[in-house]
Amino acid sequence: MCFLPKLNQIKKKTQTIATFRGLNERKSIADGEFSDCCNVSLEEYPAVSVMDGYEQYGDAVEAMGQYRVRAKKNVMILEKELGDQLTITATIIKQSNSSATTSQITIYSGNIGEFILSDFDIYNDTLVVFCYLYEAEEMYTRQLIVYENPNKEIDVNNFVINNPGSVVSLMAFGSRLIILDGTSIHISYDNDITEEKWETYSVNGETNAMCAQAIQLLDDGDFTCGVNYRDYPIFFKKNSMYMLLGEYNPFSLTRIDSVGCPYPDSVAICNGKLYFLSDLGVMEYDGGTPELISQNIKLNNFSPATQSNNAYSYHQQYAFSDNRYYYIGEYIYDTYTKAWSKQKIGDNYIYPQCFFNNDRYLKTVEYSNIPGESSYSIVSLFRSSDTALSDWYFTTKQFHEYQEGKKIISKLVIGFEKIDTTALKIEISLDKGIFKTVYSWNGTTDFVKEVPVLLPPCDYFQVKVSGTGKTIVHYIKREFRVLGA
Repeated sequence: MCFLPKLNQIKKKTQTIATFRGLNERKSIADGEFSDCCNVSLEEYPAVSVMDGYEQYGDAVEAMGQYRVRAKKNVMILEKELGDQLTITATIIKQSNSSATTSQITIYSGNIGEFILSDFDIYNDTLVVFCYLYEAEEMYTRQLIVYENPNKEIDVNNFVINNPGSVVSLMAFGSRLIILDGTSIHISYDNDITEEKWETYSVNGETNAMCAQAIQLLDDGDFTCGVNYRDYPIFFKKNSMYMLLGEYNPFSLTRIDSVGCPYPDSVAICNGKLYFLSDLGVMEYDGGTPELISQNIKLNNFSPATQSNNAYSYHQQYAFSDNRYYYIGEYIYDTYTKAWSKQKIGDNYIYPQCFFNNDRYLKTVEYSNIPGESSYSIVSLFRSSDTALSDWYFTTKQFHEYQEGKKIISKLVIGFEKIDTTALKIEISLDKGIFKTVYSWNGTTDFVKEVPVLLPPCDYFQVKVSGTGKTIVHYIKREFRVLGA
């Protein structure tokens, strides 16, 4: 009698990633997290989807040309430098009953260096700017300009001491206007910002609730920025943050925490919380202790002239928020899902500018550094568009193809949903080698909702999925067999 060998059937197992968790650039990475990604979001959570694209806004400027766009409340200010000329325009939205009207005013048009706009805000429904006007021999006068009919100029040289290049910020707070200047906080008279009222600290020798007030705090250097959060002014220094208490004179300043914000244009309010960049990373503040929610973000701004990276000194504005996301450098934080992602336009890093009238504004800087030719930069300004298609990609973690004493053989199945997809590609890296294309679609054949990917034997592999246009990725299934010990 012959006995046939008894075989143990190797069962197939399935592991499914159907909940994506965004970017994780640390060494340890979990299922559903990306080691790298660009222009993807979690708006279709738990699936991953693609961000809207951006359209060109205005002309690109070369060489020494610059754009800067800032917004507060219902006003957006665009500064454009071209050669030795500077133009500053303001777009203002005014609400009237159920309708809104948009108007534009020119704040300045002339030579660079003769007018420097430091900050602005809407005070009593009117645009107010703080600026420096050139006199002679590198001397400037400090002025508030109230853009009503006619415009009103208010000289503030008697109490504002900082010069151009230093931080002087403006904040409307109810019936008061606040100027942040060095180590001082200047609070205006109640409903009156004329010159003589800024230093009216008493009436007939007595302080009353209407009076102006000046607060000086020498600890930890100069104030860097301020924001009105939940009807309380919050002020930052490099290593500390403070809250202004009170509605009338006397106001008092109380310290919140020993974490600060050295980067004024990183402050934004999103989904009811305050976000800012400290020297530790991005902090989230909700009225208690600020919480660190990122690594120490290195903002990208490579300048061939200086061979260094310094986003703040060159580009100034690099953070803002919309109704859901906080944008800082090329990073995006989803306040709903608590996940990070990245965005780029082409191969260029982006510099967020502002969120205004439901549109996102940002710019890119492309450097030309061809050997034997003079280097120059091209600055382009973009505005979000729900019809523009963006290029996107994400890269998974490393998948290991072995257990102790056992070998694993895998097959992948990736599930897609086509929205405005025009291109799709899947690449695989085996054993930390280069990525090779295993599937591509360019719109000439039927769109396949499930794409199988067969893997040759390896010790570990990594997957990169990329494309153009709105797409939803619902899952990545890994079907595998474990070979015998």
